Amino acid sequence: MDDEQVLASVLEGLGAVLELRRHQPAHSRARTAMLAVLDRHGEMRPVELAEWLQVDLSVASRQLAQIEQEGLAVRRPNPADGRSCLVSPTDAGLDRLARARREAADRLARSTGDWDRADLRTLADLLGRLHRDLAHRLPGPPD
Repeated sequence: MDDEQVLASVLEGLGAVLELRRHQPAHSRARTAMLAVLDRHGEMRPVELAEWLQVDLSVASRQLAQIEQEGLAVRRPNPADGRSCLVSPTDAGLDRLARARREAADRLARSTGDWDRADLRTLADLLGRLHRDLAHRLPGPPD
């Protein structure tokens, strides 16, 4: 197998892992994605959140209004620019995100239940390395 085939196989495998999310309803996936971005990158303007999620601002605004109604996120005035606001997750939002992550981890654990622990550690190490390398080489959301 040449390098291109190996990388295609890696992408296919990562796609299969992403399929774990299909077990959540679409609105729940959107909520989890939004909360994950806020958790990972901190408080931000809605337009930045939309950029990270790679969705139109109107889509992000609707989703944001929904999670605000559910008490999972809050907006506050942006002290640097009174025309905008900043969004952050609430404790309830972080709890919901933690629960979604545990459920995904449980699904993955069931799928890899017969794997050797050393193989799981190797996979975790390699995925961590891939994550770090991608984070250093890929730009953030477009300005």
